[in-house]
Amino acid sequence: MLTEKASDFFDTTEIADSVVFTPAATGISATITAILNRDALNLEADFRDGNDLALAEIIVNRADVSAPAQGDTYLFDSETWRIGSDGIIHTDELTYTIALQREV
Repeated sequence: MLTEKASDFFDTTEIADSVVFTPAATGISATITAILNRDALNLEADFRDGNDLALAEIIVNRADVSAPAQGDTYLFDSETWRIGSDGIIHTDELTYTIALQREV
């Protein structure tokens, strides 16, 4: 039953979006479905090099992303995002919630 709920949750006709995921380990891209937390989109200053960063959160199905890692990229809204310094924010038996960032 939990698996059925995950398929409903990651339905692009409902709340999910198509995202191009490229793991750093293989460099092989795949289109997956994910939940984009657009409410988490914001900007912050990166004090290491003076660039501003856009921040976002994404929820991915563990069946699609087995082990999120630094260097993985997620392409959505015509922008490429990388796993941010906060990395995995939350995990459960079906999903990862991941902090993403990109330079602006």
